[in-house]
Amino acid sequence: MLNRTEYGSTVKSQLLVVFILALMLRSVFVITVPYSPWSDAAVYDGLGWRMSRGLGYVSETGEVTAWYPPLYPLILSGIYSLLGHSILAARMLNVLLDSVTTVLLYCFVNQMCPDVEHLGRRLPFLTGLLYAVNPITIYMSGVTMPEIFFTTLLMGTVFVAFHMRLRVQQSIHRSTLIMTVCSYAVLGLLGGFAALTKPVFVPIWIVLVYMATGSRNHKAKILPMAIALSFLLLTISPWLIRNRRVSGRITLDTHLGMQLVNGTHYMGPFYSVPPAIKLLSVTEWDQNQVGVQLFLRHVRSYPLEYIWHTLRRAGHMVDLNVEAFILSSSGLTYGQGYSSVSSFLRKNVMFIPLAMLPLMQCVMWTIGACFGLYDSLGMPRNKALLTIILMWVVFHAPMIALPRYFTPMWVLMTIPFAHSISFVMQYGLRSSILVIQAASRKRFSDASITLVLVLAMGTWITTGLTLVSRAY
Repeated sequence: MLNRTEYGSTVKSQLLVVFILALMLRSVFVITVPYSPWSDAAVYDGLGWRMSRGLGYVSETGEVTAWYPPLYPLILSGIYSLLGHSILAARMLNVLLDSVTTVLLYCFVNQMCPDVEHLGRRLPFLTGLLYAVNPITIYMSGVTMPEIFFTTLLMGTVFVAFHMRLRVQQSIHRSTLIMTVCSYAVLGLLGGFAALTKPVFVPIWIVLVYMATGSRNHKAKILPMAIALSFLLLTISPWLIRNRRVSGRITLDTHLGMQLVNGTHYMGPFYSVPPAIKLLSVTEWDQNQVGVQLFLRHVRSYPLEYIWHTLRRAGHMVDLNVEAFILSSSGLTYGQGYSSVSSFLRKNVMFIPLAMLPLMQCVMWTIGACFGLYDSLGMPRNKALLTIILMWVVFHAPMIALPRYFTPMWVLMTIPFAHSISFVMQYGLRSSILVIQAASRKRFSDASITLVLVLAMGTWITTGLTLVSRAY
């Protein structure tokens, strides 16, 4: 049994190991693998570069835009202002941020799971190590898009929310008004920054703030939630006011309508997205309103078809995630598109396992994470994690639901994955399976996990067949 001093020293050593490992793997990948921004990454890069030259938040044609939320392009503009148009510097920022995410993940697990007897002290370290070597996030660290930046904000918000909840539940001290304001102000600021990166996070942020209050008295939740919401609104208000002044519209971004209209068609990871032709004649600032109208009309006209397409897109959210690898190393692996394996891999067969690594990882990670989320395995906060992950999928599936949009959830999926590994190490695979089989089948959370597994497996089969058919 470690005393307090030895325990603190162990935690610091483990934190240093996971941080350095994550930093090293991502740095090596970014430095050695060729990359140039394309698709959405080129848009973010262009926005940042134009702002760095004092042109404002404008499109390629010089028109004022709000097509994407502004925070990530603003950060790119800061880098480009200091270092010139350095794509490598922008990618290295992602490397640093994802390494910080690894540390936040370790700290979160360390504070939430200290009393799980059968895990000992292995779970935080194992979780940190698994995320540090996660191929998908390593690859996405090399992409000039906001997924990695948002993941850091997500993990910071989750850590702060549950840290506050834990303090309330353990009655560590009676918080003063100033402490309450400061604590929930931090949550509000994190939520605002996240909303300026990915607006779809706002409903999940509300759930996290609700969890953070820790009180069963609903009236006691009003003040802290109002404080957090006030600081979120203060954070996003300059952007909203700007959009109101230039367009007469209050919006965080203007491409939601296009996403909804494109979501009325089926789209898999190997199929190009059908353009929202009906929106081409509509101004950018009117696309949300018109897109929502077209979307609702389609849902009313073809409800069963839309439900089926939405389920298939939900499957692709936890799919083989081929797209993440394509985007991060497209020139090396898949050329500049989704159609076939590049000539590089055809000539260098030894690199094919590297290209397949994220595909194999996604299968292993999803199965392991779902296994660890079952109630009978006793992972702390499993329902909260399951709620966040399912909410993320549900809010994306009605739209385009590209597989890379699931990237921020890998940090949360790593926790139950590490838990399942730890459980099997302690009790053996057969005993672990028997524990789940003996558990109640009536639990809603367990039924949800099983449905996710069925959906994912069906998607893996169809996607795998498509991948083989398009190998050349």
